[in-house]
Amino acid sequence: MAGDLSTEEGDLSFAFALGDVDVTLAMARASMTAVANDDTLGSRIDTLTEGLVCGVGPASTLKDVPLDFGIPGLPGTLLDLLVVGFDFLIEVAPTQPDIDLDGDGLEIFEDTDGDQEVDRCIDGDDTQIDGVDCPRDARIADGWSMSFVYEAIWSEILGVM
Repeated sequence: MAGDLSTEEGDLSFAFALGDVDVTLAMARASMTAVANDDTLGSRIDTLTEGLVCGVGPASTLKDVPLDFGIPGLPGTLLDLLVVGFDFLIEVAPTQPDIDLDGDGLEIFEDTDGDQEVDRCIDGDDTQIDGVDCPRDARIADGWSMSFVYEAIWSEILGVM
């Protein structure tokens, strides 16, 4: 029962609170690892430690993660933050996708009017798609590599009030 835990790659989504907003983050090509520890009687898995989730955050998913924290100059979504960057108290350097999910070359994202919102997507085959919803276009699939650490503990829900 105790030992290493790992999964094969697959799609994964999980929900969490980001400030006052409930967010669902989807990951492609996700995999998980952890160390499974059994309880003192050896009858069940008690905790997961050294957990790691790795995968790809597609641009369309990152566009749906709002960053409305009232910080001056902070871009509106996680996608916008990654593409245009941010430099106030912390610095986030502008980046482009590093994982080609659809096999046509890496997509490019641009903020053409300087309002800190992606408004041009260039598909890996050089097709240009304009508009703030371009990250949701079916031709745009690439994303950023992501990883999260986690731990878990066994619990039993006895009732809901």
